[in-house]
This record gives sequence, structure tokens and C-alpha cells, in this order.
Amino acid sequence: MVSEGESKLDHSLTFKHHIPAKGWDILTIKQSELWGPNGLRVLHDHGVVVHERDLFHKFVRHSIDEHHKRKLHVRYDQYGWKLNGFLFNKLYVPDGQVLEVPISEELQIRNRWIGPGVGTKGNPAAGLERWKNAANKLFAAGCEAQSVAMLCGFGAPLMHFIGIHDEGGAILSLACASSKGKTVALEGAASVWGLVKGLRLINEDNRITKYLTLAAMGHLPVIYDEIDTRDPVFVRQLVQNFTVGRDKMRANTSGQIEHRLSEWQTIMLTAGNASLVDALAQGNEADAMAYRVLELQTDIPEYLKDVLGEKLRVELELNSGFAGDIYARYLAANPEQIRGLMEQVRDMWHAKLRLPEKYRFWRRLLSCVTVAGVLVRHLNLLDLSIDRINLWLYNTVMEKAGGPVAARDMEWQTRELAAFVASMAAHTLTVAGTWEKNKAMRPITTPRDGVLARYETGSKRFTVSMTELKRYAGDRALAWDEWRKWLTEKGIIGEMKKITLVAGTEIAGAQLRCYEIDLNHPLMTENVTMPSADLTSNVVALRPK
Repeated sequence: MVSEGESKLDHSLTFKHHIPAKGWDILTIKQSELWGPNGLRVLHDHGVVVHERDLFHKFVRHSIDEHHKRKLHVRYDQYGWKLNGFLFNKLYVPDGQVLEVPISEELQIRNRWIGPGVGTKGNPAAGLERWKNAANKLFAAGCEAQSVAMLCGFGAPLMHFIGIHDEGGAILSLACASSKGKTVALEGAASVWGLVKGLRLINEDNRITKYLTLAAMGHLPVIYDEIDTRDPVFVRQLVQNFTVGRDKMRANTSGQIEHRLSEWQTIMLTAGNASLVDALAQGNEADAMAYRVLELQTDIPEYLKDVLGEKLRVELELNSGFAGDIYARYLAANPEQIRGLMEQVRDMWHAKLRLPEKYRFWRRLLSCVTVAGVLVRHLNLLDLSIDRINLWLYNTVMEKAGGPVAARDMEWQTRELAAFVASMAAHTLTVAGTWEKNKAMRPITTPRDGVLARYETGSKRFTVSMTELKRYAGDRALAWDEWRKWLTEKGIIGEMKKITLVAGTEIAGAQLRCYEIDLNHPLMTENVTMPSADLTSNVVALRPK
């Protein structure tokens, strides 16, 4: 078979060959590799023995010419939705057939761990029923977070129907102490499709391999256990790039851009002892990425501590992939019905939650979980109450939307302004009283490195150079116009004016374009501590409260 790549339009050749001790096997290699100096070595590595090189090459060229007379096949480079079906380990098409199709070398490798029966280890008793018995334990009362993670394994392909171009999906994070059921929940989600290592990212993967893995997954879930949250810059970049939904373009050795379809729309499941949302809150964009992550706390009821452990993980692995086979058949046969259901459920969650647009990633994830629950009940894959899980999700999300994340969102403008005021301590001239025309002012603190801000203890007015405020916004990656507009509308800062910051003192200085900040404002009084009028020391307590 001659095929053209799905993401990169290169040609590949697919051979079907027989080894008596092994049986029939399918091998796909790039056409350029076959004609290269090591072409036969590639075939030999896969067990093919070529006795007559010249005759073999002649046969291949003749076969290629025949294939070029008709439409070429497609070599698939990504799992998930296709125009003619759904690619799991094979291509599931609407009429119920499961087809052997050419796939990339990356997918050939991953198919060792993805597909029905990949974890059986030769055990003839393994199968769907044993997987159902094991997976149902994650839907016990008190294990709602694990239940949601399990349904995300089924819900990941559904993101395709309500996702938006240039947005790759949402992230479910499980954060709690050890031995609380995080890992078994992630492995349960992975067991729908196969072994966890076929779907997994790890911290040791470099940046390029991480995004190549995401591209290969396409619409299957991605598992990232024990994500390293110590570096907030790395965490923020990972969340941003994943939710954008595509890898960056790269150049080849000749300087040409390599155009390839490295896109995905799915759900990433992460777990760790530290909070992923808290790590994002340490970044420079005031929690903007936190709304792309739904973080849940897992726990195990006392009566289940002996059940949800190592034995359950082994059982899920042993029987992995069988549920994905049933589910993929249904997906391939009913894409339009699923699309309609997804849109209805999305609208239902939108009306029910009534949350701002920034929560759209949460809404999509909840929609995927709900529809996945409906479908697996319909297919008799799991025994669960989707109404109970939806109620728990609603209460949890509403609590989070009205809790720390929302509070930080409403206050990040004032928190950043308070941090800026503190950062200007070394350049702030503090004077006693309130300025009046022709009135001498007594400096309490005089900066040695130039006056860029002024604080009056009487009026509690903090005046600062506009250039410094804009520079701070740039350094902190804040949207300057949005930040300034919000502070102005709240009455915290006034209009820009030309002001002499050293007015009333014997210090020489010119006029600067400045903003006046009202530290008496209710949103600022609890965030900033400034020196009082009777302070005589040159040590100023200037910091966020």
C-alpha cells in the first residue's frame, strides 16, 4: 500500500509480511527510508528478509507505479476522529468494521500499549467484565473526584464537538496528600484505552517530545502524573500551550518551515501533592491560566481504603483497552447524535452555572463528563448515577467559582498595585502632611537613587511616574490598558498629570507625567502599609499587608 501522511504530506509504504513463528504482521515505513542507504536494514529490523535486493526494489517501484494510478491511502499520524471514523488502535468506521490502516511509526510503537487486551499478559480470563467490576469501585460514594477523572477518560474525545479552533481542551487536576486515590483515578481513566504508559507524559520528557506526544494523542486523554509544580513559569507555559491546542512550527535543516498537523483537542489529567492552581497563581498573569484547570481534591472513605489500592490498579491494567473497543465502535457510528447531545449539555451547564466566559474551559470539561456518563450507562460499561455526579460537580464548581480563585481574580489588580507601591520604596520621597501651594514640606525619607514617587502622610496620596507604572506592568506581563482602566473606574488612580514630585522641598526636580494613587481607597487600605506623619527614622515599612 502507498499512503500519504496525515500531518506531513510525505509518502509511506506499507507491507504485509508473514513470519511462520509469529504470523502476519504489518509494517509501514517512509518511502525515503526504503530508498536510503539503510532501507533494507529498516526492513530487516522488522523481521523482513530480502534475498534479492535488485529484484525487490524493482517489485516495489512497479507496485508504487500501480498505486499512483488511483487515489492514495492516508497514513494516520494521530489518534481520534477522522473523516471516515475514529482511530483507536485501528480505524473504527460507521458500519461497524474495524480496519487495519497505515499509521505512523510513533503510533505503531504506542499501539503496543493502546488497544483492547494490551495488558492481559496472556491471561485468558481477562476481559471487559473484569474491567467493569474493577472500574465500578471508583464510583462509590465519597469517591466523586475519582469518578470524574474516570469519566474524563471517556470524555476526552468528546471535546472535539464543543472545542473552539485554537483551544485544545481543558485540564483536570487532582491535588491532595499521598495515598488519597489520585494515581488509581488516573490509571482508571487510562485503562479505558490501554496501559497508562501509552498515554502518559512525564517530567523528564523534553519540551519537543511532550508536544509530539500531545499531537499523537489527538483526541485520546493525556495522563501527566506527579506534575512538577516547583517552577511556575514551566507550569504556566505547559497549561497555556496545551490549551492552545497546537505545537509551534519548526524549520528543517534547509531553513524551510515544516508544516504539519500537530493539533489536539482532548482532556489532560494531572495529579500531584501540590496544587497546580496555586503554582499558576505565582506566575505573572494573575491567575489567567487557573481558569483552564479544574482542580479537585480526592479522598478515600475509610471503608474503601483496602479496596482502592495496588490490587485495583493491577486489575485495571490487566483488563485495559476492552472498554475503549466498545466505546470507539459507538463513537464511529454516531458522531452527529453525539455532537447534538454535547451542544445540549453545554447549553445546560451554561444556563445552570451562569459563570463568566473565563470559565468556559470548566464548562466544556463538565459537558464532556456528563455526556460520557450518559454514554457509558447506555453502553452498559459502568454502573453510575450521573445525576449524583452532576450535583456534586455543580456544588464543587460553584464553591470554587465563589472561593479563592474568583476572589483572586477580583483583587489581582489591587494586589499588583500594592506590590508595585512596595517595589518603589527605594525611590519614594515621603513628606509629612499635605501639599499646599508655597508651603514647605518636611521630608521623612529621601531616596538616594532619584525620586520617582511621592507619598504624603496627610492625604495618603501616592504619586508615581507613569513610566515606572507602565514598566512594572510590562515586567509582570499585565495588560496595561485593562489594568489602568479597571483602577481608574474604581477610583483608585486618577488621570495622568504633569507633577513635580519634589514640590515643597529643597530637592531639585523637573515635572514628570504621573498618576496619583489613592491609598485611602477601601480596596487599598488593607493591602498597603505606609509610614505615619510622626515617623522620624529613615527606615520605612512599605510592603503589602
